[in-house]
Amino acid sequence: MKLLGNSLACLVMEKGGDWDSYCSAVAFAYRTSPHPATGQSPYYVVYGMDAVLPVDRQMQGETGVPAPAVVERVKYLQEVRNRIFHRLNNRLKNHEADEQPTALRAGDLALVQLTGPDRDR
Repeated sequence: MKLLGNSLACLVMEKGGDWDSYCSAVAFAYRTSPHPATGQSPYYVVYGMDAVLPVDRQMQGETGVPAPAVVERVKYLQEVRNRIFHRLNNRLKNHEADEQPTALRAGDLALVQLTGPDRDR
């Protein structure tokens, strides 16, 4: 969210106008930029191809996706899923290793953070 906010702020400062008029362009730029966790853009991970603009389609012409490409795509998605799973699993292990249980005794002071409806008490 910080990246999107910064991008919107830069566009408004540079070009002027309302920030909401740039939301589509900023979202498209984010979705088509490679992500460090997967090595691919979110658009590519979801749709299996790079985003195509109308001008790209005019320059390249219409092309179909052959069956072998579909098989390769399924393999690729499995690899991406495995990478994400392993990365999350490693983060969980690191978090659990760093987490130290806190022993509290009667009379010890503790900070309690209330959430939800009890929050305003």
